[in-house]
Amino acid sequence: HEALVTTDFSLEGVHFRRDWHPPDAVGHRCLTRGLSDIAAMGGEPLAAFLSLALPRKLPQAWVARFLNGFLKLARQFKVPLAGGDTAESPAGILADIVVLGSVPRGKAILRSGARPADRIYVSGELGAAAATLDLLRRSPKRKLRPADFPRHFHPLPRLELGRILREKHLASAMIDLSDGLSKPFRAPASINRNKKSISNSRCTEETITSCCSLRPAPNEFQKNLLVCPLHKSATSRAANRFSSSTRTAYAAGWLLKAGNTSPAK
Repeated sequence: HEALVTTDFSLEGVHFRRDWHPPDAVGHRCLTRGLSDIAAMGGEPLAAFLSLALPRKLPQAWVARFLNGFLKLARQFKVPLAGGDTAESPAGILADIVVLGSVPRGKAILRSGARPADRIYVSGELGAAAATLDLLRRSPKRKLRPADFPRHFHPLPRLELGRILREKHLASAMIDLSDGLSKPFRAPASINRNKKSISNSRCTEETITSCCSLRPAPNEFQKNLLVCPLHKSATSRAANRFSSSTRTAYAAGWLLKAGNTSPAK
């Protein structure tokens, strides 16, 4: 086997806000970030290391609930918390997660495996987490029940799916989409409306629907929110410009060489 190592920061004011996110959800999301990176390589997680920088006046109860959320997810996926570090932060909470995993030698699914003409697929339905964030931004004093918005507060890493895709040789490359659909591409993406293709030029809001169809948004999201965003920042701008009338898309497009407008033959 080969070792896999991933590290990810969760920063207060960037990835979460204490007035929006319960501490157990912050801990859950922190570990999910690391486990999702292991899943995207088709690997199995072996151990997690957590380092925290905490403000002096942070209540101990907040830390306890953070660890409860973190360890609950760790138990679910049988990932031991093997170590870490703590320090005092001058302002704000910082959590750094390191996850150690393994994969059969030579079998890791790497981002570098992507080739022109590869079809791009996503698993599940995109955008619920970003739509929840947009709702929080529009009503910042409103308290949401995490159980009603699980994809934002308690997302789950798709470790089993990653393993199956590796074992069945179904994916040439994979990546975690926690930062949106288009960000993983090295250059800003644009969508060719006719070919549903992703190429190396600038993305515009008007072309989003060529890559991702929209669906009627449930419950709180009835105001034509975009439930399949590219970058997170595109969601709020584009949300009110498209109607929610079509079904969710799973095939997102093709990967092109720079300057091409159609997939390679």
